[in-house]
Amino acid sequence: WWALIISILSIIAASIGCIKIYRSYDLPCKVHKKWHRKIGGWLVVALISLIISPFKIMYQIFIGGSFFNLDSWNFLFNKETGNFYAGLLFAFELFVNWIMFVYCIMLIVLFIQRRTTLPRLMIIFLASNFLINFLDTFLTIQIFESAYTGYEMQKIYVGLTISFISIAIWIPYFIYSERVKDTFVKTKRISNTFSTTNTEQSINSNTLQ
Repeated sequence: WWALIISILSIIAASIGCIKIYRSYDLPCKVHKKWHRKIGGWLVVALISLIISPFKIMYQIFIGGSFFNLDSWNFLFNKETGNFYAGLLFAFELFVNWIMFVYCIMLIVLFIQRRTTLPRLMIIFLASNFLINFLDTFLTIQIFESAYTGYEMQKIYVGLTISFISIAIWIPYFIYSERVKDTFVKTKRISNTFSTTNTEQSINSNTLQ
């Protein structure tokens, strides 16, 4: 029941937040229409990776994490066999996984729509995902330090290093890439989409006068 309650509350909270972001958060397009591009290049790789992410999260929730296994909750919150802090971390992992799942769905929609807000929200996702994984790993090691072998610890550190290298590549790409700037040009409000064009037209008219 705990897994079900946490899942429902997480999905509701994440959905409300993401819907509000989708409807309210908007950035003006600063690229002239003639420079607009379709999704291509390394952005295809980023989109494929983003589409795969919800499936990886679902696997972690229902299979890898044992969140819906009653024995896991009974063991962690049992006074004799469990650890209260481990139980809280377990519940937190489930909560965060559902938040990330809903957030991924929103990002996929924004990506396909080529919204101007996508790069910034994508950077937040990448950075948050790494920081959460790092914090989760650190706390897990602190709680269950004696349960890990040297080989398992090495695998954990390698995984974190690979994750760090990944965000060290993708975050600068979404910040500085011209393709990114020329691709994500659609806004929620139509008036903002043509703000750059209108500004240029007013400048040109003032120059002629």
